[in-house]
Amino acid sequence: MISIVICTSNRAEKLYRCIHELEGNTKDFDQTPELLVVDNHSSDDTRLVVKEFTKSCSLRIKYIYEDRKGLSYARNTGVREAAFPVIAFTDDDCIPERNWMTVIQAEFRTDPSLAILGGRVDPLEPSDLGLGMRQFSQRTQIRSYNLLSKFMIGCNFAVNRKVFEAVGPFDTGLGRGTQIDSGEDRDFLYRALKKGFKIVYSPNMLVYHGHGRHTEKEIQNCRKSYAKGRGAFYCKQIMGGDRVILRKAVSEIFHLSKKSLWYGTEDVRRTKPLKVLCHLTFGAFYQFRQGMRSQRE
Repeated sequence: MISIVICTSNRAEKLYRCIHELEGNTKDFDQTPELLVVDNHSSDDTRLVVKEFTKSCSLRIKYIYEDRKGLSYARNTGVREAAFPVIAFTDDDCIPERNWMTVIQAEFRTDPSLAILGGRVDPLEPSDLGLGMRQFSQRTQIRSYNLLSKFMIGCNFAVNRKVFEAVGPFDTGLGRGTQIDSGEDRDFLYRALKKGFKIVYSPNMLVYHGHGRHTEKEIQNCRKSYAKGRGAFYCKQIMGGDRVILRKAVSEIFHLSKKSLWYGTEDVRRTKPLKVLCHLTFGAFYQFRQGMRSQRE
């Protein structure tokens, strides 16, 4: 059976729409799946929204309040409270396809070796710009970091609990709610990949992402967070002696530096790679400082 974890913070309206759509996912289950809504320090009507659904919803809904701010804290709380062996994650701004839970259940039932399943992410609205999507049509087993970063995304994946027992929880120093604001999903999935767990991307596991980013400024802010997250992730893995990630980091820095130097000093195209380099450096420095502090403690 499946436990669904949705972590939310002050987005009651989007949460309502997400839960409403999830209700239609329960028709093919012998035992009702559970939905854990982890309220990460909301001050809006989040609690009331969940309370309304508990009166008549076809899902077994559990409301959990997590006072510590940060997506990783919320996700770890959801994992700890989940009753079933397969734990599925989506975001409050996503709308799962009607067969979403059925696909997850079938994948894990037919393949006992499957540890993590990732899925397709399409835009909910035509005006939602393309960042934060995964629209690949081919089923793919994830065997490398490059494939992981290309196919997997944090708003649509499911995990067998045994993975958490082997690799540990989400890193609370990464993710939304920290100075880095991203990277916790990449870090967790890569740790699982290094442990040899089977990870598969299936286009049949589909959600529609209504992230609401419609302007170039909003996209650039999101890319800033992603770059800081990559920098922190690179630093964490390199400090742990990971040569694969060391080569990946050196390659990205080299190409960004080349682009920055190649364009003339007055060329506006030059600013983008320079900004990415700065954000990567910020993330790496932040993670280095956190790592050194942990060692001293």
